[in-house]
Amino acid sequence: MIPEPMQVVPELNKAMNIANRANLSLEELENLEKREMFFFDRVGAVRKGIEEGRKQGLEQGLERGQRQLILRLLNRQFGELSGEVCSQIDRLSTPQLEMLGETLFEFNKI
Repeated sequence: MIPEPMQVVPELNKAMNIANRANLSLEELENLEKREMFFFDRVGAVRKGIEEGRKQGLEQGLERGQRQLILRLLNRQFGELSGEVCSQIDRLSTPQLEMLGETLFEFNKI
């Protein structure tokens, strides 16, 4: 056991881990390696899930902002929009929103 003040020294921790492994039987060492592999696989899966969640959240946020901007611009150009028009815009896909945004100023009526 490493005294607590010395545990901050990475080299001592590494040496202690090597020494502990040296005292394991082959079966114990294989089991330890399997547990470590499982642990690292789980950590990788969690990190991947977090990254996918961030990406999805960013995409949803961008799409929401796009919808809000289009609605504000339409309101400014044509006055208060009906609930039906707002609902139709809410149902547009991302490519449809992008196309609407690009052609928005070509409209002369809602």
